[in-house]
Amino acid sequence: IIMALAGIELRYLVNQISEQVQGYYISNIYGITKDSILFKLHHTEKSDLFMMISTSGVWLTKVKIDQMEPNRLLKRLRSDLLRLKLKKIEQIGAERIAYFTFTNFEKDFILIVEFFGDGNIILCNGDKKILALLHSIDVRHRQLRVGLDYVPPPEDGLDVLNFTKDSFKELFSSSGIGKTIGRGLGLPKKYVEEIIRLSGIDPKKPSNEITDEEFEAIYEIITTTISKVTHIGRTGRGGDMGEAITLVSADEFRLLRDIEKLINKKLERVEIEGFEPEHVVPIKDKPNKKRFHNKKGFKKRNKSRKG
Repeated sequence: IIMALAGIELRYLVNQISEQVQGYYISNIYGITKDSILFKLHHTEKSDLFMMISTSGVWLTKVKIDQMEPNRLLKRLRSDLLRLKLKKIEQIGAERIAYFTFTNFEKDFILIVEFFGDGNIILCNGDKKILALLHSIDVRHRQLRVGLDYVPPPEDGLDVLNFTKDSFKELFSSSGIGKTIGRGLGLPKKYVEEIIRLSGIDPKKPSNEITDEEFEAIYEIITTTISKVTHIGRTGRGGDMGEAITLVSADEFRLLRDIEKLINKKLERVEIEGFEPEHVVPIKDKPNKKRFHNKKGFKKRNKSRKG
């Protein structure tokens, strides 16, 4: 089960996958869904791997997944990236953006994957000029389309992977400490709730009224939590064998459904003691409500009758 990817979780994935794909080349590329691409990686001395790049995440597998729907980037990616070496994978700060650099030793290509909002996959040359992309964007703070230079979204809050006590304290205001942590550090709700729970502080308590002792406790909990996630991953296995459990909330059902569609498997729902949900994750989408076409709530009928 996979939830929306957080920046600190992406850091773990980037570090782990980077280690495992060193020296690999792209031997084939497959379109799996409209927003998921499977790369077959070949190494002269190691077993082949498959790397799935999707707007919902990135992972390695030894299993080839069958195509489910066309992908508009596939032809261009095969044209530019086949037989190139995967040079490096990067993440800038704690942004939910990964940069995959491929090289043929004469020129580089960069595949930029955005894991927020509707997600995006953008192919650029070595200077980050856009060659192809899933979704063009034209908003106030940036434009993304073929021919333009890639521009990431503006930074929002502190870099949670590189902040100090002083910079954290500068965020404090009359807002509750829960909101301050979530908005100021860009942490998802699940992490904020756990940090607050461990601290024992009322999340609505204004952050500028936090005592020095409470501040030290919260700072320590935040840095410890971030360190654990970036080093051993969301499931806490750190590469070890065992059972991995990931928590999913009801408002993440559509993402869960997309993952199940991608792997062609219905994932088991289990309630874990101590983590009972307020709203149960549904098994399937709710049926669409019937639409009525007049003010009285009745469907319009075709008055013409045969005979």
